[in-house]
Amino acid sequence: MTMDEATTPARPDGVPAEAGWDEEEPGWTLGATGERGKTGEWRCWRADGTFVETSTWVDGKMHGPQFRYHDDGSVASEGPWEDGKRTTMVLHRSDAPSQETVMAELPESIRRLVQDFDEDGYFVRQRFYTADGSEVDLDGEPIPPLPAGVPEGAQHATRHQHWYFQRFKPGGEEPKVGLHRFWESDGRFKAAEYYDLDGKQLARINTTAGCQGNPLVEADLAGDERAVEECLALGLGTSPGAALHAASEGRSALALRLLGGDTGAPRGEFTDPRDEPERLEVVPDDAVWIAGLKSWAVGEVDPATGAALGTWRLWKDMSFSEARVEPIVVEFRDGRPARRREWVAWRHEWPSEEWTYGPDGMVLLYRKYDRGQLEKETEALPENDGAFVQRRFSKDGAVKVERTTRGEDLVSEVWFDGDGTRLAEVLPSEIVVDDEPIEWWRGLDGSGAVIAEGAVLPGLRGGPVGRWKLYGVDGPDGTERAVTDFEGLEVRRSGDLGQFAHAVHAWRTMPVPEALAGVDDVEWSDYETFFGGSDAFPFLLKGLAVPDPLASGHALGTIWDTVLHQHTISEIAGPALRFVIALLEARPEEEGLLNFLLHVVTRDGSLGAAGDLKRLYAEAAGAEDPAEFFGKNGVEPAYHEICTRLGAATPTWARLAAGGPGVSREAQQTAFHLLAAAPGEAAAAALRDRLADEAARDGGERDRENLGDLLLCLGLAPGDETRALVEPFLGDEDPLLAFCAALTWVRIGGNPLPNALPLLTSAVGDTTGLDGYGAHWFAEGSASADALDVLSQLPPEHSQGCLDEMCALLDGANSFTAPSLARSLLDIVFPEEAYQDGAPLTADQRRVVLAVAAHAGDGSVINVDFNEVLRYNNLPCTAELLRALPEQE
Repeated sequence: MTMDEATTPARPDGVPAEAGWDEEEPGWTLGATGERGKTGEWRCWRADGTFVETSTWVDGKMHGPQFRYHDDGSVASEGPWEDGKRTTMVLHRSDAPSQETVMAELPESIRRLVQDFDEDGYFVRQRFYTADGSEVDLDGEPIPPLPAGVPEGAQHATRHQHWYFQRFKPGGEEPKVGLHRFWESDGRFKAAEYYDLDGKQLARINTTAGCQGNPLVEADLAGDERAVEECLALGLGTSPGAALHAASEGRSALALRLLGGDTGAPRGEFTDPRDEPERLEVVPDDAVWIAGLKSWAVGEVDPATGAALGTWRLWKDMSFSEARVEPIVVEFRDGRPARRREWVAWRHEWPSEEWTYGPDGMVLLYRKYDRGQLEKETEALPENDGAFVQRRFSKDGAVKVERTTRGEDLVSEVWFDGDGTRLAEVLPSEIVVDDEPIEWWRGLDGSGAVIAEGAVLPGLRGGPVGRWKLYGVDGPDGTERAVTDFEGLEVRRSGDLGQFAHAVHAWRTMPVPEALAGVDDVEWSDYETFFGGSDAFPFLLKGLAVPDPLASGHALGTIWDTVLHQHTISEIAGPALRFVIALLEARPEEEGLLNFLLHVVTRDGSLGAAGDLKRLYAEAAGAEDPAEFFGKNGVEPAYHEICTRLGAATPTWARLAAGGPGVSREAQQTAFHLLAAAPGEAAAAALRDRLADEAARDGGERDRENLGDLLLCLGLAPGDETRALVEPFLGDEDPLLAFCAALTWVRIGGNPLPNALPLLTSAVGDTTGLDGYGAHWFAEGSASADALDVLSQLPPEHSQGCLDEMCALLDGANSFTAPSLARSLLDIVFPEEAYQDGAPLTADQRRVVLAVAAHAGDGSVINVDFNEVLRYNNLPCTAELLRALPEQE
């Protein structure tokens, strides 16, 4: 028995013996097949033997009538086809049970459905009828009279309260294509949308749901003449700057037509909802607002042809962000864009993207920049059989990789180091690994000798797969040294993939270091991670100890992602950091591990978060289950073990903080902050010792950066000894050190001395001399923001002295500083809870509310952040209502 015989069901009665089984239907089919496919009449039966369809075919395409039938033999659908394209289809409801279910999805009152298709076979309209022939909509609701301004043939949807024309690609999921138009039920324009053949929306003008581009221009670009006329009839040609928009896209004929005032058929009322925003100083007076581009433009158009001429300058509106405008320059040749350059909105001297076009509009060269530096480019080589070259660049502008493809096929790929020496080559391959097509990687040494080779998945992001061969013993000499694999490692290709293969071999064969004793005894599968599984953790932790930085760096990156994410830690962090700290106690100079530990214990650099962990750790000392105590207080339980291990390693951090031979500056400064985060008096004492030693140096030898770090770190070590060390710095001649001392002085509860508060209040509006503050690990924000935060923490008995000065600062505050300043002022006068409606205001509250009202009256600096501050404090968001609060008493 053949496979076909085994899968063919028993033939039901009534199905001719000549009919064959069609697995795709599934069902039985009977008809003739010629050299070019199906031909003549075809008949079909369902699997159960009921007759379902007749159709007519010519050369493999349906051409002629098609009928489908309900189970009782009545017609379910009928309609003609022309050359493989449907023209009309009529569907009928059956009162008897039927396997034809389209009508069953509609309301019972709908008995007949007519679907219309255009000359290209696209579905454009459907009409619904009741038993008496009345037309209704898809919900069975009556069709209202067609209002003026809505073209004949429009459909109505009561559920959406609009009229519409739509077009869908036939078959499959039927994505939207071409122009879609909508009107409100009363005939007012609602929306127009334009889609490409894949269903991607290219443009949308919607009076209620946002806009993108101009469907008129997109229709012209697509050569969709009918849609162009329909867009003109809607009035889309009157969109501000529409003619310039068309010219900028190389659509000279449309631009000329719009410039001449020819907008086609009579149109309905239309006003583009995209009003011109406030024009900034950088935008010249002669620039024209183009709504479809959301940009201003200065450019010339040939009045005789509508072609764009010379070089245009555009400024894209970015008012949704603080950047405001994005500069763009377009050079035109023969009315078409020849080159387009864009710059970063918030740094106008930094290029962002660049395109170079051929005469036919093809992109010949595309460049992408990162912070002003060339990052990558793609070059088309039309003279080389349509090949493309992709290049990636290092920060110094050197080529890192050059990959040439033709279609989807690799031609060549070469990776380089910073000096241009070849690191690797990638070759096409016919080999298949794990049922996947692959490319072949060869890692090279400086002489060009192969040091490793193996399969990689296709594309610049394709990583290594299968087993790799390693070459060379004590240097690459062509001798096969070993084989390795990358199983369990998520690796993307990079220039040093050959060297990394050797590092992975060392990683897999290295014995477990003493510091990781017991790593295999942990039930790692019991712990959750943010990404990936936990079973690989023993191997990953072992990788941290591999001397090769390629291996240790990869291991650290993987552990980092699974342990720490968005300032929170996963369950696995406790046991993982237990071994990380053990490794650091054995090899404290490992800067990568130190940095990782610092990010964990300070939640990515938050002094406040580190302080909260220390306070909670102290409170948990008497708890029966300290980890559970952490959890009940809303903190990840794993942090208790981490804090315990961190404090126990204080001697290691103290040795690093002391500096000396073999200790880098980065490691020393990281140790300062680990001491600050570590619980226990020993860590605090070590910090104080470091500050005392640094302060004892002669003035010319003082380390300003270290002193600033230490002063801020001591904000986590309150006590009389700390205050005694910090107080002299309040009068330091260096403004930065005096400011750091003032922040810490208030944070550790020192009485506000006469020279402390002015250091903070003055920093709100003037940061002269505070350069470098933001580089400190425990700088929570800018100097101004941190000063405001600390001022808001002052006890009421000490805050009144600075209220007048802070209120005065609101007068000159900009949109960036005003919200923070207002927040601090309101935190001072409403320390416990927000304002309660109708409650009398204290004198200080009245003073602050009136100052905020005065600021709110200046509409030029009000923004969403400022209004959010007012709402948070249950205060009205207008100057008039704010000023009225004190008057209500």
